[in-house]
Amino acid sequence: MHFSLKRTTLVTLCLAGLVGSASAADQPPAMRVLSTPLGTQFGLFGEKPTFPAPTLFVFATSMDEMARLHVYTEAGRRLARHGWLYVTLDPPCHGRDHHDDEPAALSGWAHRIENGTEVVGPFTERCADVLDYLINQGYTDSGRVAASGTSRGGFCALHFAAADERVRAVAAVSPVTNLLALREFAGVRESRVRDLNVAELGSRLAGRAVWLSIGNDDRRVSTDDCVAAARRLMNAAGGAAVDLVVSPADGHRAIENAYALAAEFIRQQTAGPTANGNKVAEGPLGGSRTILFVDDHAILYRSGTTRVLHEPVRHARNPVIAETKPWELAIAYCSVYRHPNSGKHQLWYQAYAGGRADDSTRRVVVCYAESDDGIEWTKPDLGLFDFNGATETNIVLIGNGGRSVNYGAAVLVDPNDGDAARRYKMAYWDFVKQDDGDVPGLCVAFSPDGIHWTKHPDAPLLKAAYGVPSQPPFDGAAAGGPPIRPAISDVIDLMYDPVHEMFVIYAKTWIDSPKGNRFWKRAVVRTQSSDFIHWSAPQLVMAPLQSDSGQLHGAPVFYRHGVYFGLVQRLDFRGHDASGSGDMPAELALSRNGVDWQRPFKDTAFLPVATDRDAFDAGCLWTNAMPVFLDEAIRFYYGAYTGWNSDVESDNSGIGLATLPRNRFVGVEPIDRIGQITLKPLELDGRRRLTVNADAANGSIRVEVLTLGGCRLPGYTRDESLALHGDSLQHPVRWKSKTIADLPAGRYQLRLHLDNAEVFAITLGE
Repeated sequence: MHFSLKRTTLVTLCLAGLVGSASAADQPPAMRVLSTPLGTQFGLFGEKPTFPAPTLFVFATSMDEMARLHVYTEAGRRLARHGWLYVTLDPPCHGRDHHDDEPAALSGWAHRIENGTEVVGPFTERCADVLDYLINQGYTDSGRVAASGTSRGGFCALHFAAADERVRAVAAVSPVTNLLALREFAGVRESRVRDLNVAELGSRLAGRAVWLSIGNDDRRVSTDDCVAAARRLMNAAGGAAVDLVVSPADGHRAIENAYALAAEFIRQQTAGPTANGNKVAEGPLGGSRTILFVDDHAILYRSGTTRVLHEPVRHARNPVIAETKPWELAIAYCSVYRHPNSGKHQLWYQAYAGGRADDSTRRVVVCYAESDDGIEWTKPDLGLFDFNGATETNIVLIGNGGRSVNYGAAVLVDPNDGDAARRYKMAYWDFVKQDDGDVPGLCVAFSPDGIHWTKHPDAPLLKAAYGVPSQPPFDGAAAGGPPIRPAISDVIDLMYDPVHEMFVIYAKTWIDSPKGNRFWKRAVVRTQSSDFIHWSAPQLVMAPLQSDSGQLHGAPVFYRHGVYFGLVQRLDFRGHDASGSGDMPAELALSRNGVDWQRPFKDTAFLPVATDRDAFDAGCLWTNAMPVFLDEAIRFYYGAYTGWNSDVESDNSGIGLATLPRNRFVGVEPIDRIGQITLKPLELDGRRRLTVNADAANGSIRVEVLTLGGCRLPGYTRDESLALHGDSLQHPVRWKSKTIADLPAGRYQLRLHLDNAEVFAITLGE
């Protein structure tokens, strides 16, 4: 039986019979008992993450039993597949919270309540103490906290969420909702427990997502009381999701698939947006899967081959946006967005006016341009900000007028933000006027359309490093000076990380000289946020190597098919006082988690400076984290000017465009005509199509399928493969009498035989 009652578009009460089986979740990690500075003990499953992770509080019984009874932690284990931590605490009168002079478990609850002792308040305070500790110690992302529980644990989870607004979602499996429904509370006065019942939590849970499940004849905790409580919560929800699932179950038992449904509800309700229009499927078999050959991550081994970096081709009409306005003395940083449906392009770029500006707030500004095709751009007269009295400008944001003009704005479009006024997000670096002087650091702004921007009043959100090079490192937070390092500096590159579901900034920082002096060479730090306001402490993720001739001025990062790509701005300066050409080409760096980086192509530029020294992009190239992904190509827009050391008054500058065929960042080709690539085992069940992105114009490629043990599979051998010829982004792979869809379920190895051909990627399609 199924019915649905809707009070708002987001609030649903449903009665559903569920089908399917709950597959076992991953084997749980060992639980470690930790303690906060206030002495609250809690159980942590898993290790401390590299950077703050979404965290689930899960409750049912004592911590020791939670470590042993794995059914109660299934939702946590499922979320752990998506990078979550999960923790547990002893409920009242359980484990370490049980006192010798009182009954245990629920009888202890009744005993305390009847004797006027609080049960819920001290428990939620312990939970808040643990959450404070996890956030302060870098375990937990404060913007992605959830709670779940079973039976009495569901009651605990709901009360924790009601007491702490940081809990964004809560899921309760067969929860206690009315204490008087429990046999342990027979004889307890109703007045003692009325305010503790879940039905009374509506106003305190408003705005939080709530999921409840109950068996259709649960007499232990009362199905009727759970349904009544869900209705009360729904009426007070304030637009948040409140879901109730009622399904056949034998007595007081979890309904079928309860923990899988709870985990999925929590994941969806706490997920960050998919920003800049580039949606990324989650999970190993979510839609098509493309394997890029930029590294050996998916390759078991290859023989007789070498890897080749490919350079994007500059557009013949570069710069596609040139200096045409008085405030455009030099153009540098830029961000671009292409609407996935209309195809309209929006582009934001930094324009430096310097001494031309009468007003110090106009010395560096953010400008706006738009285009239908990404080639022909217009600079609309918006009339938002004047320049030296002229009101018809394309300026959309001005500086604060502090003592520096370094700005470095980056824009990201977040179409899934529920607040339309915040769907365009900007991060930039500026000086903020405070009582004790100008303080530099990270600032942010929001816009509904990318044109009308509102600066966030709290600034700077992260303080930047500043001072003199001879100044030794010190704890600025303690001394009232610059922040503890590493700290951000005046290059801000913004992206949305779809794997960790975080807004991420890769910013310039400084590392110390061999003598320990500050501001020796530029390097790159990473900071992240779930709400675009609260940012983690910057973490050094990329620094120049001893073999590098220069510095790493910045590193815009984007994500594509399981790979984080860094467009590293490699500045040719030896050190703070050393000479160099001042050229800044773009290098391609690679990572599989956004933190640990490899630079396999550091000796070859991905986007070199122009060979014509008079060209606008013959000196410094300012890459960004927003490539435009088209069906056949990837477009890279970049700001540029003639040179670091040249006279800015006489420089050329503008926005350039370079294009790369789709996914052809790096190819693998034979060293001496013949080579092969064998992939690590893959699950091919359900795949209906296999394509190869390759250039075989002067040769051929044959694909064969091997068993998990590496033996050739009849019907899928190299000799039975139909050879691929020509140059195509999606060569279809076939055999004489077989297709990929004919394979029985299981794991297999794919092997590509190359004969004078280059391969870039392989795609497994549904």
